[in-house]
Amino acid sequence: MIEKAPSGAFFVVRDPDVPADLARSSLLAQGVWCRIQSGRAIRNAASLAFTSLLALVPLLTVTFYVLALFPAFSDWTSVLEGFVYSNLMPAAGDQVSAYLYDFADQAHSLPTLGLTGLLVSVLFLLSTIEDAFNDIWRVRKGRSLGRRLAVYLTMIGVGPVIAVIVFWAAYHLLYLPQGQAIPAASYAYGQLFTGFSGLIEFGGFAVLYRVLPNCSIPYRPVIIGALISTVLLEVIKRVFAWYVSSFELYQVIYGALWTIPVFFIWVLFFWYVTLFGACVTAQLSVGKQAEEAGVDKPNGR
Repeated sequence: MIEKAPSGAFFVVRDPDVPADLARSSLLAQGVWCRIQSGRAIRNAASLAFTSLLALVPLLTVTFYVLALFPAFSDWTSVLEGFVYSNLMPAAGDQVSAYLYDFADQAHSLPTLGLTGLLVSVLFLLSTIEDAFNDIWRVRKGRSLGRRLAVYLTMIGVGPVIAVIVFWAAYHLLYLPQGQAIPAASYAYGQLFTGFSGLIEFGGFAVLYRVLPNCSIPYRPVIIGALISTVLLEVIKRVFAWYVSSFELYQVIYGALWTIPVFFIWVLFFWYVTLFGACVTAQLSVGKQAEEAGVDKPNGR
């Protein structure tokens, strides 16, 4: 059962007459709902969707700029581009990807000051995500500016490199065991990884849930939360693709610009899923005693 304290905080109270297994499931569901409400997940999802639209081109530009610093990754950068641009949005992704590719390609010609501005946009996006996660985990104190910069720059610098290494490993595992000749790495080859998008999404969710909140989170809740988010996202991708391809409402109303509102809606749904998974992860990560009492005591780090 859900109760609300005079302070406005929500608490989950266990009913002693309910069987233990059912009570645990009920407490989990009620706890997740409490976090959605008290963590302002719905409002934060809308804020993150808007921020993401502004920071998406800077994020892509900075990501591929980092990879350009490693000449050995030149071929694999094309593979990563092919994967990213072919998985941005169901059904109408090709047109959106073409726009973003052109924008990001033009951004590469910016001077150093312009690239710095793009980096600031990416840092602001990560800061907004961390604040939303801290609301869900009920963390009272966020990281200091120095620690935020250290975490964000590490994610920006190491993340693309790890992604390329994963593609390289999968690239060889797919061909070497079958005795096939390994084709040249290319943009088109990156599109072949679309079937593995679930694994990439799972890894991305796990990193976000483990690293960004300013509290200590066990690995098991992170894995469960990331798995739930991945399954939900894959289901929504298929439903969204069916809806966009079956109904031409947006094409009729917006004409050639129809992909803009549709892409915004898709980004909004993405953040709904992400924050829901964060709520599940946060609820699973609390201790048994705190969970039964309905009280969180996250440790800032």
